[in-house]
This record gives sequence, C-alpha cells and structure tokens, in this order.
Amino acid sequence: MKQRTFDLEARLITFAVRVIRAVESRTDFTHKLKIVLKELRETRVWLLMIQQAGLINPVTALDVLLQETNELTAFFVASLKTTAKGSD
Repeated sequence: MKQRTFDLEARLITFAVRVIRAVESRTDFTHKLKIVLKELRETRVWLLMIQQAGLINPVTALDVLLQETNELTAFFVASLKTTAKGSD
C-alpha cells in the first residue's frame, strides 16, 4: 500500500477554498470562521484542563497539540481579518 503524505496546512487551505466556494455569502463564510475559532479555543481549554489535571504523563505530552491549536487559531484569526477587510 502506498503511504500518503499528510500535510495539514495544505489540507486546511484546500478545505478553506472549498468552503469559500460552497458558502452563499461573505457573511456566511465569516460566521463559519467564527465557529471554527470557537471550537479551537474550546479544544485549547480542554487540553489545558487535561494537562493541568495530570491526566496525561508526562504533562508535556500535550505541548505539541497545544502549539498546533495555537497555530491553527492564528491562521483562522488572520483569515477572519482578511475576510473583514474585503467587506470594507
């Protein structure tokens, strides 16, 4: 079986483009971005709670996931700002 390369950034960009093409309006797209941000922030809170409760050992095991959550949040915040600029 041929192993596929997993490139999260490329998948997210492709997904975002597909969403842009599927939504009915800029307002709808902005709303979807806000939902993504809400979910990412909620995920970050849960990861921090799991980490601080010591449910995973070592507690640093979640650092990579927290970093990814932070980077994805930054990506979608930037996308939201770009979308807002387009409606000026």
